[in-house]
Amino acid sequence: LEKHPKIPIITIHQSKGAEFDHVFLAGLQEYKFPTYQSIKNQDFEEEERVFYVAITRAKKELYLSWAENERDNKKQMCRFIDKIPKEYIEDIRF
Repeated sequence: LEKHPKIPIITIHQSKGAEFDHVFLAGLQEYKFPTYQSIKNQDFEEEERVFYVAITRAKKELYLSWAENERDNKKQMCRFIDKIPKEYIEDIRF
């Protein structure tokens, strides 16, 4: 057991093929993920695939977070989160 265990902070693309007990995905708001360009072009295939890769890296727990629009407190949650079956979601705080 290490005296000072390390927490890897990596990109979604770097996570391919790796698995972790706990995975935190931050910044999952529209226009960041998926990107503005993907939304403008209505082309989500690659980003949805990458999202799937990222969420399947978690062996025990997966944490997803996104920001609110500061002007109107509107949630800007990534559209891909809605595709996760509700039985796998323990707690969502709005």
